[in-house]
Amino acid sequence: TSQLGRALKAVFRSKMSVEESVELAKNEIREVFDNEKNADLAAQNTGFFGDIAGVCPICGKNVVQRGKFYGCEGYKDGCKFSFGTYICNRPISLANAEKLISCGKTDLICGFVSPKTGKTFDAYLRLEDNKAVFEFPKEKRQRYTDPLPQYEDIGYGLCPRCGRTVIKGKSAYGCSGWKEGCDFRRAFEEE
Repeated sequence: TSQLGRALKAVFRSKMSVEESVELAKNEIREVFDNEKNADLAAQNTGFFGDIAGVCPICGKNVVQRGKFYGCEGYKDGCKFSFGTYICNRPISLANAEKLISCGKTDLICGFVSPKTGKTFDAYLRLEDNKAVFEFPKEKRQRYTDPLPQYEDIGYGLCPRCGRTVIKGKSAYGCSGWKEGCDFRRAFEEE
């Protein structure tokens, strides 16, 4: 962008012809699109100032890229719908902004940086009460690796979390729905 700006100034000062500046622009743009790193760049492309990201879920006016944030054009009428172009040091691409506005949820975005710990994390952004909030991917918990038949059904009752039968394991009673993600356990000593 800075090279193209300098070329326009050179044209203005008659140090470069219009054709030369157009050729320079074509070459620069071609280089950007031919670059193999474009997949990552596309994921980080926040667009240009004024690009439309979608229709405001509050007032129905356009949500546009405003530099540091995506905001509703109805702000003069009192609409306060907006969210950052960068959230936790991670650019929110125009494509993800469009998905957030139209579908209510983005694709999984990798590389957010926690301001408190400095650690990176992955999350979706979703709209909740017309604000962008994090939604973390669900992780499968697998606490037991042995097959279910090894456990003895003692008729301990029903799991208070999911309603399945509670069974006796090696070191504790646990829910028979552990494969489906229920992590209810009660140590033998707690009887």
